[in-house]
Amino acid sequence: RRVIRHVLITLNIFALIYFFYMPFNKNDYSAEWENARKLIASHTNIIAPNALATLILEENKTLYDSGNTEFFKYGWERKGFYKYFLKQDLRSKQINEDYQNKIDDMVANQKFDLIITYSPLTDEVKASKRYKNTGTLVLHAPFGGNKLTWEMKIWIPKLSGLE
Repeated sequence: RRVIRHVLITLNIFALIYFFYMPFNKNDYSAEWENARKLIASHTNIIAPNALATLILEENKTLYDSGNTEFFKYGWERKGFYKYFLKQDLRSKQINEDYQNKIDDMVANQKFDLIITYSPLTDEVKASKRYKNTGTLVLHAPFGGNKLTWEMKIWIPKLSGLE
């Protein structure tokens, strides 16, 4: 009994380890990444999440900051203990606001021929006023032995007065 119990416990431990740290086979998801690559290639001016940055750069297209990098909110806010020792960086706040206004203006004037939303910079409510949702792009990637999943919405410009 004791031997059987130890064998079962050991098998369960290995099963759990395999389940949580299952090897990621990129071939299982290569078709969905190829679809994303074709989508990026077929448009000119795109704003998309960080997950697609490499595909945009491969196509030599303009890469817009997603709002999660250089000038993000926590870079200038000082809360709690830090507000007594660190001065707020209002210059970064102004740069962020100017950039956000530029992106909002580009969305409002349909300067993008493709918007893929999954980032805080591209607000779906703002996008839905001038763009129509044409579907969802689901992508997977390895992350620390696990599978990371992105579910992104695809938006293209609405035709003036027709939609």
